[in-house]
Amino acid sequence: MYMGMIMYSRPIIIVAFFCIALLAAPFSRLHADQADARLPALFEALKNTSDAVAAEAIAGQIWAIWSEHGDDERLSQNLQLGTAQMNAGRLRQAEQIFTTIIDTDPAFAEAWNKRATVYFTTMVKALAEAGLASYSPRVGVQLIPQGRALALHVLRRHRLIEQFLVEVLGFDWSEVHEEAELLEHVISDRLLERIDQRLGHPTEDPHGDPIPSAEGELPQDSLQTLADCDFGVPYEVARVSDQDNTFLHYLTEVGLNPGARIMVTARSAGADSVTLVAGDPSRELTLGLSAAGKLLVRELVR
Repeated sequence: MYMGMIMYSRPIIIVAFFCIALLAAPFSRLHADQADARLPALFEALKNTSDAVAAEAIAGQIWAIWSEHGDDERLSQNLQLGTAQMNAGRLRQAEQIFTTIIDTDPAFAEAWNKRATVYFTTMVKALAEAGLASYSPRVGVQLIPQGRALALHVLRRHRLIEQFLVEVLGFDWSEVHEEAELLEHVISDRLLERIDQRLGHPTEDPHGDPIPSAEGELPQDSLQTLADCDFGVPYEVARVSDQDNTFLHYLTEVGLNPGARIMVTARSAGADSVTLVAGDPSRELTLGLSAAGKLLVRELVR
């Protein structure tokens, strides 16, 4: 087991670090200057152009506006300096500059975006150096077979443990994600397979996410979001993409756990909402389109 922990620790830490970096930003308080008078015309031009070169130039102008702080020219200049360092491959220096900007004004959105790019690039390079991914600048990143196998193995551990915590130990589905993250790195493969046997070889975790098989196969399903459902068609909640505790508690309260049967009766773009019935046909429920977009459903055979 100790050897297994050593083998998985590096890529797991890299990926976890990247995810934390992206999620750490307080997005509700960030701002980019969407009221700038130059933006509407640029957005319209970007929408209408079919020329790739022109589109890139317009996008550059939009990003330049978003990169302007508005109140502090020094922060705008520092952002340009950090971007130049990042483009030159000096990632540590770029990270330090972006962090200083964020510490000065945590609401400067583009500083968070640039630092997240640094973290992403660092993660990708580390995965490539570990022999788990192939990466080419301006081309992209792709897991090689060994990297994909490792990722699926870690995913299998995490989701089996989540299911075990709920089904056997009685945990609530809203509290198992953090516990599974702690346990997935320390249990042996032998214990994991015993858990799998004890659960009867489940194919989904408590949130409806597919559990990879021991052979490294990930079940696929044809799903759509609740926000896109047709009216009057029966669906079943299959998966929840947001594992925020408050959101999961809310779904439990209104009866929208995986397995719940629903039918959409109305949708309003103006009110940004979806109206549906869940379980009891006489009980209607209204969700915001954002919340509905976090629920994946499958159509039931009629």
